[in-house]
Amino acid sequence: MTIKRLILSILTIVAISFIGFSLFSSVTQPQIQSRLELYQTNLLLHAAEWEPEDLDSKNFSVASEVLIGNDSYEAGLIQYKMLVSLLNSNWKNKL
Repeated sequence: MTIKRLILSILTIVAISFIGFSLFSSVTQPQIQSRLELYQTNLLLHAAEWEPEDLDSKNFSVASEVLIGNDSYEAGLIQYKMLVSLLNSNWKNKL
């Protein structure tokens, strides 16, 4: 083996081990999906609470029901419960 091939082999092994270590450490971290679901739920609950001061209440209630839905609090509660159970299962898998 020449010196160039030896150096290239060592650098290849170092690069593969670095990529493998990064991949393994990213698997143990919480995934972005659960955070996005939590942000979506928070946005849904804030939109359900918001009531404008200067708009006609009938038009606002119709638009609110169409865009957000009637059961936004129940949907938010269900999403929070699912997220908590997902986080608990991820936490138990880490241990």
